[in-house]
Amino acid sequence: MNDMNDAMRSALNSEVQFEAIDSDRELPIRTQVAETFRGRFRWVALLAAFFRILFLIIAIIAVVQFFRVTGTRDLVAYATLFLASVVATAALKLWYWMLLIKNSVIREIKRLELQVAKLSQGLNSKHTM
Repeated sequence: MNDMNDAMRSALNSEVQFEAIDSDRELPIRTQVAETFRGRFRWVALLAAFFRILFLIIAIIAVVQFFRVTGTRDLVAYATLFLASVVATAALKLWYWMLLIKNSVIREIKRLELQVAKLSQGLNSKHTM
């Protein structure tokens, strides 16, 4: 086990050069958002976007109606509808941000896998010499 650790350290310190992978640089937010609509679960992202817009429209209608009605019961109903639609919109936005973060983590894991593959390739070529 110690030999393997020494081999990995020497490979990292010596001639094994990795291609420049910009791990410090994240993709722009527009690109990340566009990727969610291109992936395997694009229908889920489209459905969530549809419901976000729907709940936003419901919230705007509830606010407008809130200021037009005079009855207490109607005021409470429209205020409740507004609050429920704002909470639903916020929950959908939080879910969407979690989706963006998940995609970012997957991208980082793939970068690490690439680096480990290149490292093991360098170790294999060093041991065969």
